[in-house]
Amino acid sequence: GSGSGASPAPVEIPPPEKPNPAGETEYSLAGVVVHTGVAAAGHYYSFIKVRRTPETVENGTAGKWYKFNDHEVTETELTDEFMEHEFFGGKFNAEEDDLMVSER
Repeated sequence: GSGSGASPAPVEIPPPEKPNPAGETEYSLAGVVVHTGVAAAGHYYSFIKVRRTPETVENGTAGKWYKFNDHEVTETELTDEFMEHEFFGGKFNAEEDDLMVSER
């Protein structure tokens, strides 16, 4: 705070995009840690979603995703294709990959 003692004007936080009419507990992904390399050595980086607070709703960052890779922080859009590549190493085609291994 500014130390003035004055409270900021309240900001109305919109409801979640999809209400759950069944009353079930629903969780929202807030972060992903990715490891590249092998078990003995590699590199970690993470993706973190900005929480919904009055401040982040007001400044437009609520719900945005950021990639934290050492000293580099970049805003990222998590499309299905992007997540498949970044989180799971891309598509695996057993027939093509088996051929590549057997031809080596």
